[in-house]
Amino acid sequence: MILAFLIAFLMNGHAEPTDAYIQQNAVKFANLEIPKQLLKNLEGKELLLLGEQHGTNEFPAYAGSIVEALSKTQPVALGVEFPKDLQPVIDQFLATGDENLLRATRFFQDANFHSGRGSIAMVELLKKMRSLHLSVFCFDIPEGSPYATRDTDMAANVLEYMNAHPGTLVVTYSGNVHARLVNGFPGAPNNINMGAEILRLAAGKLTLTNTANLNFVASQGDIWNCMRDSNSNLGFTCDKRNLGPSFGPYARATKWDRYYLKEHDLNDGYAHTVFIRTISASLPFP
Repeated sequence: MILAFLIAFLMNGHAEPTDAYIQQNAVKFANLEIPKQLLKNLEGKELLLLGEQHGTNEFPAYAGSIVEALSKTQPVALGVEFPKDLQPVIDQFLATGDENLLRATRFFQDANFHSGRGSIAMVELLKKMRSLHLSVFCFDIPEGSPYATRDTDMAANVLEYMNAHPGTLVVTYSGNVHARLVNGFPGAPNNINMGAEILRLAAGKLTLTNTANLNFVASQGDIWNCMRDSNSNLGFTCDKRNLGPSFGPYARATKWDRYYLKEHDLNDGYAHTVFIRTISASLPFP
C-alpha cells in the first residue's frame, strides 16, 4: 500500500489552481448531486480514474453516484483497488449480497493490510453496484506479489479488463497517487503511477482524449488510514485521525461545501477535481 505520509498532498493531491480560476469555473452541487457539466466533460471517455484518500465515508459515496449517473447512458464497470485474487468472492457477493463472504477474507479481516480500502463505506459502494446490476472487478496485485512493479501490474490488469469488455466505460477507484496520469508525486518525482502506466501500456489506444481522471479533495475532517510510524514494529499505524483544516485555494476560494472543477490543464496529473469540504472517517468493515 502507499501510506498516507504526506498529509498536505493527500488532502489536496496536486498542484493547486488559483483562487480566481476556482471562483470563475467551479460548479456548486449539494449532497450526492452530479453536476451536468461533469457528465458533459466525461462524454466520449473510455476510462475514468477516480482518486481518493482511503478511509472516508464521503468519497466512496460520491464515487458511487458518479458511476450511477454514467451508467444511465452507457455500459459501465467499476474497478476497485482490491487484490485480483479476491475476484471470486466479489462475484459471489454481487450475486448473493452475503456480507459474510467478505468477512471471511483476509483482506477485510486485516485492517493493516487493506489500509482503509476495506471500510464500511467501501462495502456500501459494493452494495450500490449490486443494486445497479453493475460489474465490479479487482485490479490490485495479490498479496505477496512484487511491490516494486505494483502500479505497472495494476495498469496491466485494468487494460486486460478493458480489452475483454470493449464498449464498456471502465471507472477505476483507487488511492489518488495511483490515479495520476503522470508519474511522480510531491517528494517522490520518480514514482511510477498506475494512471500514467495505463497510457504507456495502451500504446496509443488510450490517450488524454478518451481517458480522464478525477481527484477527490477535502479541507478538514476525520479519516481512518495508515501512516508511517517509526515507533511501530510494522513501520506504520492504522487508526482514525483528524486532518486539517487546509487553507489552500480549494478551501479558500469559495465558502461552498461541495463543488466540481475542471482543471485548467492536466494540473500535475489530474484533469478534474471534486471538492468536499468536510470528510468523516469510515471504519474498517466489521
